[in-house]
Amino acid sequence: MVRRRGTDAGVDGAGRLPADAVELAFNLSVDGVYFAFSKGTPEATVTAWADALRDIKRDGSFLKIHQKWLPAAQLPPDVAAPPTQPSPQR
Repeated sequence: MVRRRGTDAGVDGAGRLPADAVELAFNLSVDGVYFAFSKGTPEATVTAWADALRDIKRDGSFLKIHQKWLPAAQLPPDVAAPPTQPSPQR
């Protein structure tokens, strides 16, 4: 569920609001995502795809993409959360 911020947020020609014009109010649910391949897809292709996904999760690329495009969404359980920055001491 998203809520519109302010009243001056403009809608573009396709009827979309800019990303900064909405804010997350609450999650209705968090669902798993699954990928399907056709029966004719070679096993090597499926394996290569799974390996590439695993690799970007390990090297931090997935986290960067997630933070850019889904900053309010929960990370998948197999992705390490970014380290927290210590508070500056006064």
